[in-house]
Amino acid sequence: MEGLFANDSTIFEGNDFMKQSDVAFLMMKDWGKQFSLLTVEQRGILLTAIYDFQCNGVDFETDDPVLFITWSFVKNIFELNNRKYEEMCEKNRRNALKRVEKYERSLPSATER
Repeated sequence: MEGLFANDSTIFEGNDFMKQSDVAFLMMKDWGKQFSLLTVEQRGILLTAIYDFQCNGVDFETDDPVLFITWSFVKNIFELNNRKYEEMCEKNRRNALKRVEKYERSLPSATER
């Protein structure tokens, strides 16, 4: 696609880099069984809550016990995935810095030239 480059951690559009976690999130296929037990109205409420949480950081509160239970496991998985993603980014950042430092050490110093 023209103007779009993707790798493991960033999306490039025009001159802006964005973390993938800022442009996408995953919903798990195995949630389907639990979601199928919800009414159409509850599914709509839950989908809205998912988007609000992932896009705006708004936590979902409800008095509906079924939605509360469903939301609690969905939210926990999102938070776990976010933590894992941040840990992976930090590990990759450290590894990149090590490679840069190793490369810089391999260059001749100014006194050697």
